[in-house]
Amino acid sequence: MSRNPLEELLQLSGEEARLCELASEIGPVKEGSDGVEFRNELLKDESLKDWRELGKRNERGFKWKKNMLVRCMYVTWEQFRDVLVLPRSYRARVLELGHERNGHLGVEKVNAMIARYFVWPGMARDIVDHCTSCVVCQRRSKHKPRRAPAVERPVFTEPFELVAIDLVGPLPKVRVGVDTY
Repeated sequence: MSRNPLEELLQLSGEEARLCELASEIGPVKEGSDGVEFRNELLKDESLKDWRELGKRNERGFKWKKNMLVRCMYVTWEQFRDVLVLPRSYRARVLELGHERNGHLGVEKVNAMIARYFVWPGMARDIVDHCTSCVVCQRRSKHKPRRAPAVERPVFTEPFELVAIDLVGPLPKVRVGVDTY
């Protein structure tokens, strides 16, 4: 058995060890874990109901492997990789590991890194929401809201050189006897 069950499950190479080690902190892949708790989370997560059914039938790349639901994803035209389907209860931790622990990477890099190992319904939207709501990233952002440019005010030399009128109307008709202005 390899030193990390996730490496064994997904057959990861040494260059991918960093996220694998971080991911091992989420629980289902700890050393000596049989994955029962993780499988129970998979079975009770309603957001994965359709994917579980596909896994039972080995359809659309979904399959059960060592008590875990995986999806076969394209790496290149000729290479495939099994990625772990993640229940809702583990997603926040993986998002934290992928974003905060790796130097507050942007949406594209976090998505690329997490998608190499995990998948869940709505993953791209969750990653965008997580990264854009990060307080540290908002403070360090290069994209500050722009202020409206200062406009020079014209200088008038004579009274009534410029006349401004506010026009309102048509106004609704009122009953006779009511104060009108």
